[in-house]
Amino acid sequence: MISDFRKLDVPLSSERIDYEAGVLDPYYDEDTEVMMLWGKGDTSIKFFEIVDEPPFCHFLTEYKTIVMQTGMTFLHKTNCDVREVEIAKVLKLTLNSMIPISIRVPRTKKDYFQDDIYPDTRSLEPSMSCESYLNSEIVEPPRLINLNPGLELLSSIPKEIRKVKKVRKEDKDRDLGGETVNKLYENMLDLKEDEDVVLPGEDKEGVKSDEWGHSDSDSE
Repeated sequence: MISDFRKLDVPLSSERIDYEAGVLDPYYDEDTEVMMLWGKGDTSIKFFEIVDEPPFCHFLTEYKTIVMQTGMTFLHKTNCDVREVEIAKVLKLTLNSMIPISIRVPRTKKDYFQDDIYPDTRSLEPSMSCESYLNSEIVEPPRLINLNPGLELLSSIPKEIRKVKKVRKEDKDRDLGGETVNKLYENMLDLKEDEDVVLPGEDKEGVKSDEWGHSDSDSE
């Protein structure tokens, strides 16, 4: 359920997620506006996109395994491999192991920096000290860093415009009515000459000449 904190009695949007008995823990990636939900004792991670327009929440996908999780932590964005378009690196705690999980966005042009999903992200360096925070001093904006390792930006590539040839209706009708049929017939004749294949209908007895016309009962 998504609500406006100024009016919590009326939800903006609600969606049934699952029937799991455990409580779902959220992790929100503000860079991609993706919320990831996981639950203790569950075996999956659910992904939702959070937007400002109704219905505000869109289901994206689900990561499922057969291994139950007892805990989970999301590492800082600086641990992600941007060359593989990795948006989250997760450590999944099971009963006897720690399993790393890589969350990636499927992209084809990996030679470029995907600046549409990698804006400047929060740095590990704090923007103010503990003393300043406890003394209620003015909160400084978070310090940001750029994750680009030196690749060319994806947004700098000219967009490819695919040209589609328009076929006029009269050309289409003419092609279907004449050229295409003639071409198919020529191919059938070539096939008959090369492989001595009996064409469809040639192995059947033809109709008599007086059977071509219509009887009086048919024309009425």
